Amino acid sequence: QRWLQSIDARHPAGIGHDIYLKLWALSKPSIPADFILFDEAQDADPLMMGILTQQPRQVIYVGDAHQQIYEWRGAVNAMKKLPLPQTLLTQSFRFGEPIAEVANTLLKALQEDVPLKGNPAKQSSTEKGLVHSKKDAILCRTNAAAMAQLLTGLKLGHRVALQADTDRMLKFCQAAENLKNGKSAYGVPELAYFYNWSDVQEYSETNEGSDLKTLVKLVDDHGTNVLTQAVNSLTRIENADYVISTAHKAKGLEWGKVQLDDDFYYDVTTNGIKISPEELRLLYVACTRAQANLDIHHIKDLILGLQSGKKVILSK
Repeated sequence: QRWLQSIDARHPAGIGHDIYLKLWALSKPSIPADFILFDEAQDADPLMMGILTQQPRQVIYVGDAHQQIYEWRGAVNAMKKLPLPQTLLTQSFRFGEPIAEVANTLLKALQEDVPLKGNPAKQSSTEKGLVHSKKDAILCRTNAAAMAQLLTGLKLGHRVALQADTDRMLKFCQAAENLKNGKSAYGVPELAYFYNWSDVQEYSETNEGSDLKTLVKLVDDHGTNVLTQAVNSLTRIENADYVISTAHKAKGLEWGKVQLDDDFYYDVTTNGIKISPEELRLLYVACTRAQANLDIHHIKDLILGLQSGKKVILSK
């Protein structure tokens, strides 16, 4: 029933990316090209891989297996599953050896034995920046932490930009307010099937609803007015003092000076380090966004623990 509603052009719920991708796949498309270069292949899901493997053209898959950070969204590690000849690129052009060393510490925990080399022509450091020292980006684990950093920055009078889907956040706030007032959440696909806010809160605590959890928490912690005001107070990226982003949204981007937030998921004890492979990959992505300075102060215990040879317990 949900599927039929989704593909009905007259249904008010709207259509998400997953739906039209599935419809396109079912149409057995032929991509009219001499060859296909597929970037970020490590994040492909079985649907995309199915489309590509059925093409009569040569397909070149480009990606980094250790940057697979969308497992929760159905990504399969295509880089490891394809029985194809492989060519490695291990030289970084972005940063120098000190940042490469942090990246290699995380890669080693992921059982990678081919090291990443820093750019000898780049000056890089991993020193802690002073509280008010210049930074170009703050990278967080969660949307909730990014919003907390935004609210703090705005209180201090900083010109802050947010690398996030702000339009979605504004629409979500409006829909949440509507549901709280007994109205429908028309126009926001993920809330269109709910009749009240308490049902959304309940759903966000389930596995199926985990995508909504951080947005629901933001609304519950700060209220829709504060969030809407904060999003409307954002500065354009080119005019901002710094950018706040989640590590997921930062993928593929780079900044001169990057500071990591303290909300990444791991546990360092006297017996060892408990961390999931996906979290190691996410941290690897976050750490490799910096060019000149990577402030790892908030994850120093993890990096020092890994470098000192503490036992790594890979968790789910």
